[in-house]
Amino acid sequence: NINSILYQAESIIANFYQLAAYGNNTRESIAYSQLASRRRQTLIDLAYNPQTGLFADYHISTGQHADIWSINSLWSFWAFSDTLPAESAHSALESLSELHDKFPGGLPNTFYNTTLLWDWPNVQSPLQHMAIQSAAKAENHPIYRKHSGSSVAAGIAQSTLGAAFCNWYTTGGSIDGVLNSYDHATGSSAGASFGSYAIGADGNIITSTDSSDPGDYAWSNAVTLWIFDQYKSQIQIPTCPNIKLNIVEHTTPTPTPTPTPTSTFSSPPPTSTYCTSSNTQAYSWALLEQLCARENALAVERRKVRVLGSTVELAVKRARQVLRLRRELQVQRQRIAEQRRLVEQRARRVEEASGANESLIARISETPIRRDEATRQQIERLVVKLRQDRIILEDLRAMLARQRAHVASELAFVYPIDLSDDGWVICGLRLARADDIRGWASGEQTAAALGMVSAVVDQIAQSMGVPIRFPVIPRGSRSVIINPSSATVQTAPLFMLRASDRPRLRTAMRQLAADIEQLLCMFGINDIDRHQVLPNLTQLL
Repeated sequence: NINSILYQAESIIANFYQLAAYGNNTRESIAYSQLASRRRQTLIDLAYNPQTGLFADYHISTGQHADIWSINSLWSFWAFSDTLPAESAHSALESLSELHDKFPGGLPNTFYNTTLLWDWPNVQSPLQHMAIQSAAKAENHPIYRKHSGSSVAAGIAQSTLGAAFCNWYTTGGSIDGVLNSYDHATGSSAGASFGSYAIGADGNIITSTDSSDPGDYAWSNAVTLWIFDQYKSQIQIPTCPNIKLNIVEHTTPTPTPTPTPTSTFSSPPPTSTYCTSSNTQAYSWALLEQLCARENALAVERRKVRVLGSTVELAVKRARQVLRLRRELQVQRQRIAEQRRLVEQRARRVEEASGANESLIARISETPIRRDEATRQQIERLVVKLRQDRIILEDLRAMLARQRAHVASELAFVYPIDLSDDGWVICGLRLARADDIRGWASGEQTAAALGMVSAVVDQIAQSMGVPIRFPVIPRGSRSVIINPSSATVQTAPLFMLRASDRPRLRTAMRQLAADIEQLLCMFGINDIDRHQVLPNLTQLL
């Protein structure tokens, strides 16, 4: 059972990593999947006994299976019986069916009486829950052909429910106006549930045990409520062996001309959302009505708890998103500050070099030339060459500015951006704000507009020689954007083929808006709304 629980844990962790990666396999999810697969195969190779159809402890020293049967050996069927061959599932169900027929009061922990709580003749509610899950998993095998008869899982659930009811009734449990307490009730409480109870050689309940532990009743109540929820359409009114229920007797009043029945027990069986029964006895229906009323009230409270949990989970998720965005903004600001510092440092170096040259020229012109004529002529040539280089540098700067202006005008001509009645459009295609994903047009229209925007941003970045934070790959309506800051280089689509692409498209839009904001900052334009993609792009052009 320990290795089966570890297999379930490894499978859950693998699914969690895959879910966190938007359904994609990651290094962690693959590693945990491989661990779970190896553990399952090892259990099948060593712990499975094909003769009994059950799993058993395996002695590594002797290479043999343990001859002590324990109910924990059923745990492997809950963990992965759906991946076993159909014959194995059939053998497991046959073994479970025989155990349930032999012990109708509940499956014992073991067959050895050591006077300890976890051995014969004790039955514990959590292990009955595990046995029900194992039988249900085996019955749901994809290629298993069910044998005739009722469900084994439902039978064990019915036995567990009956044991909980009988323990409650024999310890003083009662329902006002419906069921009086048992005449020979034991204990001082008005009905109790215990974590374990004893069965006899015939497999029926003898007495409850371990009543001294105040925490035991909690798991029995939890298992009982779970059975009501999962098997509401299959459970029957429980009966207690050799015990007569003290039903409150009601007299039916003389019928009146009014067709409406005046007695609660002469009416049809009440309709319940959570449990039904085919027993038509009046007291049974009234008892079931009381139980169902309590279960319905508990279900309402559970729904409230789930709604509250969903609200808290949504708030936590939004807080994490805000925190992540703040971190990204802080990292971006630090990078911009570092780039600005480098630019200022280079500018200071150029100014220092220019000042040194000017100072050298001034000293040479003021100091009487005492060197020979060749040295003086060489200095004059260097001065002339420096001035020529400075003129060439200014010409290159002007040429580069004109070239950038030409590129911008060409881009503005090829990709015209206008403000229409419906909002901002590029080449006639409307594009809403980056944070207003519900206001976008059809999928292909939005993808085409984003492809044009990515092409303009890529051309401007190349013409300026600026490495943008999130490089874009223009591919028309199938353009993508790269996030090199993550652990592994990831791409996000600037289009949406299905509804599941919406989160990734929202991320890609934020990254594209951040690129435009970075280019505007190069020109000293900082006070902008980063979500206005087309107005910001127009200002940049």
